[in-house]
Amino acid sequence: MKGNNRFLFFVLSLALGACADPVIPSEYAVNLPSLPAPWQEMLGSPHWRLVWSNPQGIPQTLETGAGGKIAITTVSEWATPVLAFPYWPGRGILPGEMRPAGGILPFDVSGSTLQLSWQGGAEAWFYRELAAAGNTAAGTVDTAALNKRRPEYFDWPRFRSLMDSDAVPEAIREDPWRADWHDIAIRTVQSGFDRRRITAQKGEELLVPRNTLAKIGDHGPEGPFAGPSPFAKPMIPEPGVGFRFRVTSRSDTYVSAEGILRVSRGVWIWNP
Repeated sequence: MKGNNRFLFFVLSLALGACADPVIPSEYAVNLPSLPAPWQEMLGSPHWRLVWSNPQGIPQTLETGAGGKIAITTVSEWATPVLAFPYWPGRGILPGEMRPAGGILPFDVSGSTLQLSWQGGAEAWFYRELAAAGNTAAGTVDTAALNKRRPEYFDWPRFRSLMDSDAVPEAIREDPWRADWHDIAIRTVQSGFDRRRITAQKGEELLVPRNTLAKIGDHGPEGPFAGPSPFAKPMIPEPGVGFRFRVTSRSDTYVSAEGILRVSRGVWIWNP
């Protein structure tokens, strides 16, 4: 009887040990979204830079050309973001100039496949902003409250439902990159999240007359220009006026069949 008890204790210990470590790395095949038509027409197929964290929480990067199978290894026991930045080295467009696609595990996983999307890119970016804001706020925000507001425990399904609702400004529903995710993350970490946090970036209008982009003997590019957001409509010039860009604190890249235009507040650089 004594020997049987020892055997049962040994079996129970193994079972409890197996349950104590829920972190199970998995490999996921990654499906990338189709390019927005303007990007495809003006730039062609991109290279991609994928960014995520491995099972040990260490940031990982994968560079890949167009086509081919992509797989990553990570965990799905808690919310984990994956970002995919398109870039065109032959055109001088680097990773980060155009907004990324993305997804959040386990919500975008079906079986062993992770489906990335352009909407998911904004969500995964917000995840990163929440993580950075939490690190910055450590020591200034109550520890218990800060832990509850970590992006791993954020209610992502509810957030997605909110982003599809009329509670969010129409401009942000149409293009989630209009939101000020940096500021939203800071305020969420400091005092919690609700729909009032979803506000747009502050920006200003920049007028670029066509003749300022002209070569000798012509009138400048006709456009249209495709912007850095996959959701934005291509920009065409106003007759007799030029192009009106909405600019924020960051530099943005616009592409056309005629060249690349980089704009920021009060400044633009034209590369025909």
